[in-house]
Amino acid sequence: MAAPSETDDNDAISDASSTTSAPTIQEPQIPDDWRKFVHLNGSVYYYNRDRRLLTTENVANELVLGGLLKVYRDHRRWLHALRHWSTSPDDEMLIYRPSGTKCDDLLVVFSSRHDCLTYEYQQAKNRVVEKPKSEFWSHISQYPMHRTYLLPFMEPAFLSALAFGANERVLDEKTTTFPFEDAQILRLTQVYFDLKASDAPLVPALAYHIAKVMFHIEEARARYAYGTPAARLYRDLAIPESTLQVFLWDIPIGILFCGTHRSYRTRLACTVPKGLVSLPDFRRLMQNMMAEWADSNLVATVFVSVNVGFLAVPGITTLQRDCSLVSSLCAMASIVTGLHHVWQHRQKTDAEIEDAINYIHFLPRKRKPTPESTVPVLALTLTACLLALPLATLQWSVLSFTVAIAAFALQATTTAEHDILLALLVLLVTLACAAFLFFWRIWLPPLHREMEEGLDPNVAEPPPPMWRERLEARVKAVAEGVGRFLAGF
Repeated sequence: MAAPSETDDNDAISDASSTTSAPTIQEPQIPDDWRKFVHLNGSVYYYNRDRRLLTTENVANELVLGGLLKVYRDHRRWLHALRHWSTSPDDEMLIYRPSGTKCDDLLVVFSSRHDCLTYEYQQAKNRVVEKPKSEFWSHISQYPMHRTYLLPFMEPAFLSALAFGANERVLDEKTTTFPFEDAQILRLTQVYFDLKASDAPLVPALAYHIAKVMFHIEEARARYAYGTPAARLYRDLAIPESTLQVFLWDIPIGILFCGTHRSYRTRLACTVPKGLVSLPDFRRLMQNMMAEWADSNLVATVFVSVNVGFLAVPGITTLQRDCSLVSSLCAMASIVTGLHHVWQHRQKTDAEIEDAINYIHFLPRKRKPTPESTVPVLALTLTACLLALPLATLQWSVLSFTVAIAAFALQATTTAEHDILLALLVLLVTLACAAFLFFWRIWLPPLHREMEEGLDPNVAEPPPPMWRERLEARVKAVAEGVGRFLAGF
């Protein structure tokens, strides 16, 4: 009797697996006048070409389809009586069910190519409400797969907007309201021309690409009143003015942190103008702080080595040794906090908007933050103090070591040498203080009002006030604040 071959064994295994495998689940059939489309992101929706009707409901279910068509007929009849309903194939009605609602809660949205707008029917108030223009582009981006051609205005609007943004970026207009950076504009344009140059019909991909870009552009336009007499040329830049409470807190904090916290607080505030987190500004801030902490770590390491060598010098006094030890400890604290900050922030130089919102709104955590939540100045001050620890401790290390070296230089010298060294020390301290004071006020202060507020293009802008005038105004404001505070008692 011949032994069974390997081929026979494989056939037997194949037959056994075919008899024991689970039956294939067939997808329910949808009506002939409906078509199923799968979005580029994997989501599913259905489209009825004859009725110009879109839905995310499962039309293969007869009960669902019956309720859907009833809602469609009722609203179509009502819309015909309320406003002219164009027979253009580009006017669409969308019926969908928001997540977390009851089975009979269906929302109706329809878009009009003539107005380039989206409308929503509010059944409770029996009226149609016009939605922001960005919602039209959101509708196109959510349901692009059934489209066989682009609407006539889509490509001109897309290219015109990107051309404006590219010119703004080329001319280095950092205050522009355009939401995209130069590299983003270049890449978006390249993707558009790559899709246009393809031999395959890529209309759905083109519609999705254009609509996603135009959604963000229209969001920015709505924020800055585009196309209205109140249109703004510059984006939000102003930060809140410091209150009396913040000013009083700044005095002890400024001494403890050598004033470094104010720079971090201002830069943090600039990333969230009027409560809206600016992701590009936030990412640039992360990159700049990483560079600062890397430099401070290098300098602090040098100071640790120098202090170790200084402590080995014979004959130093108690004051010199104590100052050198304080300098060493502050330098070590700068290194430890700097390494910690670098480790915590290294992966967030390209943070997403959710990370940026949580970072800015982490203090105080009373409720879940939103993209437009306001941030208290005191909360930013506390965050700024923690961020300024590496630079603040490094400055204390430098000051302590300066005292130790100055005391060592004046030790065991003759009268003539003592006078020369003392004069030189006074001169260096004077020059350092002059440099600090000069560059402290050389830059214009941050804006506390938007650039358009009080701006008359026909009148020349007055020069900024001198430091003396700003100081007098600050003293007057503080005196008035103290007076109001005392009057409350």
